[in-house]
Amino acid sequence: MRCLIESTQGDTKLRTSNNVNLEDYQQTGSNDSTTIPIMPTAPQSTTCVRFNFESEPGDVTRTAIINHCQRVFSAPGWENNGCIICVKPDLTGVSEGLAFSENTTCVKSSSKRRLRFLQGSSEEPSPKSGDSIVDVAAFLTVCAVPDKICPTDATGNKTYNDYITQFRTDLSSNKSFKDNLNIDNVLLSNTDLVTDAEAPDMTKLVIGELTNAIDGSWSVELSIDTASKCYWQLSDGAQPSFKDIKNCTDPSWCGSVQLGPKKTKVKTDKLKAFSKGTTYNAWAACNNDVPNASKDSVVVSVGKFTTEADQSPVSPVDPVTPVSAGFINASIFGLLLIIALIFN
Repeated sequence: MRCLIESTQGDTKLRTSNNVNLEDYQQTGSNDSTTIPIMPTAPQSTTCVRFNFESEPGDVTRTAIINHCQRVFSAPGWENNGCIICVKPDLTGVSEGLAFSENTTCVKSSSKRRLRFLQGSSEEPSPKSGDSIVDVAAFLTVCAVPDKICPTDATGNKTYNDYITQFRTDLSSNKSFKDNLNIDNVLLSNTDLVTDAEAPDMTKLVIGELTNAIDGSWSVELSIDTASKCYWQLSDGAQPSFKDIKNCTDPSWCGSVQLGPKKTKVKTDKLKAFSKGTTYNAWAACNNDVPNASKDSVVVSVGKFTTEADQSPVSPVDPVTPVSAGFINASIFGLLLIIALIFN
């Protein structure tokens, strides 16, 4: 840690300054002292809660779940309420009145010497073009994301994971939805914790039968045991890389979809006729369903098909000249006459 100090004379030309580097400090105990290195606190990784429903809960319930997450993380115990912001994995759904910091900079000093801080980024993930039309499974993923200038929580004895556990427990059953949100008839199946510790295991991807038609339509049912954001691509060539699939923007040949333990039917939302007599492979790869996921899965095939080729034209056959019945009768009569002459 580097500390800078400057005198405060009204005439800036008379001011003096100095600095010192501090690498550790002594923590004095009852029996001895301990040297503690000074270093930045490791950033808090994001944890999400995936709610899996038996049926679609509706927008009102979805918004209430996000707001309850925010209520939990805005309780006393954090140095600043609103330091943790609850959102969907694409960073949408922010509760009213909150926003992520953008382009945070230091206030300009009266002298030329200033502290240099890491700058925040205002980039937010843009919607991926060509997102799949799906028979959407009923689920919602809510993520507790630390703001980029969120200070270390030094005021309470509850940790980030304690608050995540409380949020998940508060909405862990149909009864708890009634008790905590006053919402009836929520058919909750289960909840899962989602992090970006490891890439999704594609050996757990359950693949249904792939169907297709020459007009460009196709579909396949997919499911996986963890909350995942998956990307797919149709290809009549070599296996694409994860980057190729994720960056593809042609809605006729690629797209993305959120997956979970319930089957989700994936299909393209824009038809483009297939070439005849061509083999197509459907490829898929997944990230964890968390903001700014960085752990990429392997690419796997979820099915393939070959379109029907054109039928080869058949050469015409020369027509057979018909033989009249009269000609046949005359020939038989002549044959009998010859036989009679021979034996007489």
